[in-house]
Amino acid sequence: DEPAIVEGKEEKTITRTINVHLPNGEVQTTRQPVTLERKYTSVAGSDEKKYGPWTVGRWESFTAPEQEGYTVIPGTVDEVEVTSESLDAVVDIYYRADEPAIVEGKEE
Repeated sequence: DEPAIVEGKEEKTITRTINVHLPNGEVQTTRQPVTLERKYTSVAGSDEKKYGPWTVGRWESFTAPEQEGYTVIPGTVDEVEVTSESLDAVVDIYYRADEPAIVEGKEE
């Protein structure tokens, strides 16, 4: 008898967390989980597995909301390819108050 071949798949999820620190102190968090998978085969009763390649995913680009009177740093987070080598990531976005405009005038 030929031994039975067992097929399965492994998954792993890699997440990018984007924290937008708004000027009012509120933090808006966006999570971008990507689940990668790879298939494997093994012979029933054996611990040995033959693995296929991991799939590849993407974290979508992200643009922070504009706030009047503030500059956002960084304004955008790039789209990134996610591979089995990728690690979870955290990106913090902050707002810096713009310099107030100086208005010149004269009093008499």
